[in-house]
Amino acid sequence: MYDFQKNLKLIRIEKGYTQQDIAIQLDTTTEQYNRYERCKRELPLHHAITLSEFYRMSLDDIFKK
Repeated sequence: MYDFQKNLKLIRIEKGYTQQDIAIQLDTTTEQYNRYERCKRELPLHHAITLSEFYRMSLDDIFKK
C-alpha cells in the first residue's frame, strides 16, 4: 500500500468522516472510494483536488502525512 492511501484513511478517520461521507463528496460510490483506500484503484487527480479542498489541506499534506 502506498503511503498516501494509508493517509486517505487516517485523515478521513481523524476528521470524523465515514467512507460514505467522502464518497458523496467525490460523487462516487462507497465501494469505489474503499478501493482507493485499499490501493485497488488509483485515486484520480480530480478526486485528490476535491479532497484537498474538502479537508482544507494541501495536496502535499494529503500525500505525505
